[in-house]
Amino acid sequence: MPSLRLILKKILPLVATLLLASGAGAQAAWPYVAGSVGFHYQQFPFPVYSGNFAATESVGGFFTASQDTATAMWYAAVAQTDSTVDLAMAWVRKPGATLPVGSYPIDVAGRTVLFAYVDELAGFTVPGAADLADPAAWLAGLRYGHLFLAVTGTVRLTALDQVTMAGTFSGTAADTGLMIISVSNGTFALEGMDVPVEASSWGDLKAAYR
Repeated sequence: MPSLRLILKKILPLVATLLLASGAGAQAAWPYVAGSVGFHYQQFPFPVYSGNFAATESVGGFFTASQDTATAMWYAAVAQTDSTVDLAMAWVRKPGATLPVGSYPIDVAGRTVLFAYVDELAGFTVPGAADLADPAAWLAGLRYGHLFLAVTGTVRLTALDQVTMAGTFSGTAADTGLMIISVSNGTFALEGMDVPVEASSWGDLKAAYR
């Protein structure tokens, strides 16, 4: 079975393609290939379900910019002893060719600013060609304990350039069973490659994750 990091590296171009599907094509693309992500989660209002997420091995992300849309995204995963995976990700997608540092409120309706946490993810497979045509079917086939999506909160970018993407995040997230968790002390710090913006491209981003 491929390593967790290899699987996620294959997933990343799919996620990027979906997020950028309505864009005019990337003019700049910065991949991030290492880093760390951490946060605390706790069930609300009673802390029956709680814990800490900390990833330093399987961490990556990207920044892309087209004429009308800029997107920053990161993922982080931790393999568990029961052969399941805990997965976290966040993205900020806004009009324009840049994403200034600053705070971005969670956008549930437009899904332009979100963070997500999936625990006990099992049977995780690399998407095939059919999944690219119908990604919803692939997502529906995933098995997991909980899939939490942010409903309130903030993602804050404190650094964003070719070699660094860093920031914080916090808020409240809920799963389809209406279980609610608070997410606090969220931090991310990713390392990229020092590639000049004018020389990078969408092809460079995809090549970095092959």
